[in-house]
Amino acid sequence: MIKDVIYPALFVRHKDEAGYAVIFPDIPNSVTQGDTLEDAFNMAVDLLSGMLYDDFIEGKDLPTPSKLNEISYEDYCREEFEEEPEFGIEVIKSYVMTKFRVSELKEKTVTVNCTMPASLKRDATDKNLNFSKILQEGIKEALGISEPIKFK
Repeated sequence: MIKDVIYPALFVRHKDEAGYAVIFPDIPNSVTQGDTLEDAFNMAVDLLSGMLYDDFIEGKDLPTPSKLNEISYEDYCREEFEEEPEFGIEVIKSYVMTKFRVSELKEKTVTVNCTMPASLKRDATDKNLNFSKILQEGIKEALGISEPIKFK
């Protein structure tokens, strides 16, 4: 199962600077930045993916996302930037989405026995091939399952 994960974010820019900072109000210690709005958005997706992946793997409940209209610069960013909005701060609110394949993150692995010609096993072993990986890739291909999104 692929899980869509969507959280609101604040993109903040000092009017005299080109770059944007990004804050996810619902996720503690989640701040990133980018030189352009597009770069900041891509960095936000990477940050969201990494932070939620780590929490998910550790068995933590994911925070409940706020509604976009419930977040504000005043509540979440003022301490980060130590400036008032009237002194040249641009704030953009947006949702940021990432995906991950839940079944592959939490699913238990099982041992599967299969048969093959002895010469094939010998040649594959000599080449240090990973039987489990090759079998999984072949079954995914046969089922039309694409690879999950990789996390950095």
